[in-house]
Amino acid sequence: MVLLNKMYKVHLNDGHKEVIDLIKGAQKIGREAAKEQLAKLEKAGPRWRLKDSFTGGPVGTMLDVCGFAWLITPGRGKIVKAFKKLGGQDGRITGHIEYFLGGIRISKCHSTPGYNLELKLTNSQYMSVTEAAVKAVSDFLNKNGIECQWNSRID
Repeated sequence: MVLLNKMYKVHLNDGHKEVIDLIKGAQKIGREAAKEQLAKLEKAGPRWRLKDSFTGGPVGTMLDVCGFAWLITPGRGKIVKAFKKLGGQDGRITGHIEYFLGGIRISKCHSTPGYNLELKLTNSQYMSVTEAAVKAVSDFLNKNGIECQWNSRID
């Protein structure tokens, strides 16, 4: 038996534990990739000048466009099976069943097949930072036999 988050006492087989350990490792890799990309942007300096829509005067600068990126994992994949085994589910926020483990959450995708995997990789809204983070996570998980894709869009 493994105690997770003080809330859930669950029985995990070695395969489920390995998946969860890989996700936690991927989370660290993704956070590091986000930090590295943000440092590159800061070193390069502002790319975009912002102006007031009423006066046309300058109001600030941005290092990159705003956007976000996310991870998608198959509904019958290893990640979803491990999270469903946890039993920590809630649907009060979105109306859909979600599974939680610490700062990690999966929820059913609305627009594509599969589940979103949320790892809280960065607080940045810079698109290249979030893309670097999820790409690093996806590459790591796929390299370790766990199917995962990523996508992004400008906000």
